[in-house]
Amino acid sequence: MKLLPVAVLLVAVGGEETRDGELDVVLPCPPGSKLLQEHHKPEYENATSMKVECNLTYIHPHAFDGYPRLRLIDLSNNELTHLNPKTFEKHVGLKVVDLHGNDRLTAPETGPFLISGSITKVMLWHTQFNCSNHCNDTFSRIPQLMSAKCDDPESCILPPRKSDDESTEPVEATVATDTGEKSGHYVSVPLLIIICVLPTFMCIGL
Repeated sequence: MKLLPVAVLLVAVGGEETRDGELDVVLPCPPGSKLLQEHHKPEYENATSMKVECNLTYIHPHAFDGYPRLRLIDLSNNELTHLNPKTFEKHVGLKVVDLHGNDRLTAPETGPFLISGSITKVMLWHTQFNCSNHCNDTFSRIPQLMSAKCDDPESCILPPRKSDDESTEPVEATVATDTGEKSGHYVSVPLLIIICVLPTFMCIGL
């Protein structure tokens, strides 16, 4: 049986893998410009992941509207200072946004950083992102966000998540053990009680 080659791109930053699968599209840089305007390339409509690394300083809020199936967008190592909060609002399947290496990127002083009902992870290390005094407001419009990775964890603290009945969900602690990281739930361990009756030395296990 003949095997066809499959191209898979894995990128490691600081020893940490930042890709879970193949990178479908590397978007061409705008010729002679650092501005990514609104555009649409039909050949990329079905892309599930996209990378744009062009020293960009600005991204139009509708630049990615033509790619509705995106699950991962990589905007790392550009020159962005901010994003319009509505940039990914229409992408209902988007899970991961990688912004690491935009060393001038900052958190908004007021209002939301992004508006998305699906994003679960943002990568923000090697940036100036710091919302330590107002992170609840900064991440308030990303209700599914589970992970925000910054150089200093104190600079991007996630607000408590809320369930459908608006009650705050407790944050699970994790404990490092010899077998890896475990969830902070109590574990029920069977207890064997041995009762020995002397002098017959008969033992009964309960």
